[in-house]
Amino acid sequence: MSQPKVILRNKFVKALMEKGGFSFTQACRAFDCMTGVIADGVVTGSQMRLGKVGALLPVRTGSRECHMGFRRTKDGVEQVKRVFAIGPRLRYRFKVFDKFLEKNNLDWFEEG
Repeated sequence: MSQPKVILRNKFVKALMEKGGFSFTQACRAFDCMTGVIADGVVTGSQMRLGKVGALLPVRTGSRECHMGFRRTKDGVEQVKRVFAIGPRLRYRFKVFDKFLEKNNLDWFEEG
């Protein structure tokens, strides 16, 4: 499988300039504003809907214990039972809207 494509900041800024009619400075400010809103949403654990494309859905995982049966020392590895508490975590998954999938042909997307 090939390396996934990455869209970086410069592509967003270029699109804002070409499609949105922004100047470079305005496009940079718009990008910073957009990423700031997304960052605020992550901090508050909010669901974020991105136009007609899809939504970022928060997935909260509870606390759990992690057991480790060794410890590395300067002399090597020593067997020790250790228990670490991992606190609650927040992850995001992206849900593509069904209507977007119907309207767009996603050649790279294979079900199964």
